[in-house]
Amino acid sequence: MVVSTVNMDPVGGHKKCDNNGDQQSGDSDSSSSEDETAVAIPGEMAAPRFMTNPFRYRTAVDRLNALGAGPWPYVASLISFTGCLTFTVGLVAEYTCPHEIAEVILNYAFVLGSLQFLMGGIAECIENNVFSSLEVNSAWTGSVLNFLGGCLSLLGSLVPFVPAWGSFWGSLWFGVGSTLYGVAGSIQLTQWRSEQFGLVYMAVLNKLGGPQGQSVLHTSSAPQPVTYSKGSLWMIHIFGIAGAISCYDFNLSLAHMIVDPTLVSLSHAMNELLPCVILHVQIALRTAVVRTPHFAPYYQLFVAMRVLSAWLVLDAVASFVELLEQGG
Repeated sequence: MVVSTVNMDPVGGHKKCDNNGDQQSGDSDSSSSEDETAVAIPGEMAAPRFMTNPFRYRTAVDRLNALGAGPWPYVASLISFTGCLTFTVGLVAEYTCPHEIAEVILNYAFVLGSLQFLMGGIAECIENNVFSSLEVNSAWTGSVLNFLGGCLSLLGSLVPFVPAWGSFWGSLWFGVGSTLYGVAGSIQLTQWRSEQFGLVYMAVLNKLGGPQGQSVLHTSSAPQPVTYSKGSLWMIHIFGIAGAISCYDFNLSLAHMIVDPTLVSLSHAMNELLPCVILHVQIALRTAVVRTPHFAPYYQLFVAMRVLSAWLVLDAVASFVELLEQGG
């Protein structure tokens, strides 16, 4: 999300090139080495430069202001992104540092990461006018759920510092908070299907649609929009859940590998992550090819990919049950 705000282009992005292949106008923030622009051809339209640095805040805020969105989409996405990095620090410390040091780093990383997620939820609520209106819609509901999920995650991360609460409450708060995040993610998938591409972090894009949430560019004389079927939407939900279970399996296998550092343990951990990778590739493919092709060999390839994905879903769930039994 944060990279999308940096690359948001309110005026179309393609620039006319002169006879030397130079763009006649461009982004003033061009001191980075991130140029991934296609080679400019004299007299042709040059493709916009795609920037991968999520911390180009001036570029992001300028472009969002030009779009009329304000800075909150970038603030929300950046805080959530850095929150993920903070949680990663705690995870890496747990697997690489001595127990005494890892426990301290993990506890503080979870508190800081949960606080960042909470702040990201607050920024989303501000973006969708949650604190100033009761205009309940998909974005409004999703941002509220993210805010509540951040509150519960923060409470769960504080349990190690308040022993009187007990570990049960920490697990409960983290579990309920994760469930709220999952429901918010499901809402955003339905927004994507309705062409509300601003999701919960950029309300201005959601206000461009018609009565059914579809783009106003789709008129009676224009082709009907191509979007996911209900079956495809359910499949994407299942793939996302199975991908999360696969990541959990991977973490459990890593913990086992630390106890038994062998090549077999390493191979088992890598295999546990494989379903997550393939299922996310399948999700990315569905964003580019919304409808299943009806001509050979692509129809057969898509069907085979669905069968493989269903197999991987079952494999991830079976591994999860097995690892839980081993832990018990």
